[in-house]
Amino acid sequence: MRVSLENPEARDHFTNACRNIDMAEILDEHDFPEGTVFHCIHAIEALCCSLLRKAGHEPPQHHRRIPDAALRNVKTFESPFAEAVERRLSKLTGSIKTNELRKMALYVEPEGLHVEACCPHLRPDVASTSRQMLTDVRNLRDSVSSLLK
Repeated sequence: MRVSLENPEARDHFTNACRNIDMAEILDEHDFPEGTVFHCIHAIEALCCSLLRKAGHEPPQHHRRIPDAALRNVKTFESPFAEAVERRLSKLTGSIKTNELRKMALYVEPEGLHVEACCPHLRPDVASTSRQMLTDVRNLRDSVSSLLK
C-alpha cells in the first residue's frame, strides 16, 4: 500500500509501517506469534510517526511516548477519518500497555528460554493475541492511509 504525501518523512514512516505489517503477516503464516506481535508494535509506532510528521511534529525520542503523542495530535486533523484512527489507535495503545505485549514479544524470560525458543505456540499469552493484533493493525493502517491522503 502506497501513500502519496508531500511530506517525505510521513511517507517514509508509513512505508516502514507497511513493511512491518508485511513481515508480521509472514511470521503469522509460519506460526511465530512473538515475531508477529513484535512487527505489529513497530508498525503501530511507524504509523504514529507518520501521523505526527504529517501534523508537523517531531516524534518523541522514546518509543513508548510515540502512540500517546499521536493520539493527542490526531484530533488536529480535519478529516472524517480522524475519529476512526483515534478509536483504533486507542484500542491498540491500550493493548500494548496493559498486556505488556512488547515485553512478552521482545524479551524471553531466562527460566523459560528453552520452551519458548523451541515451541512458541506454548506461549498462549502471545499466541492468543497476535492474530487479533495483526487484524487491528491492518485496520489502523487503512484508516491512517485514508487520513494521510
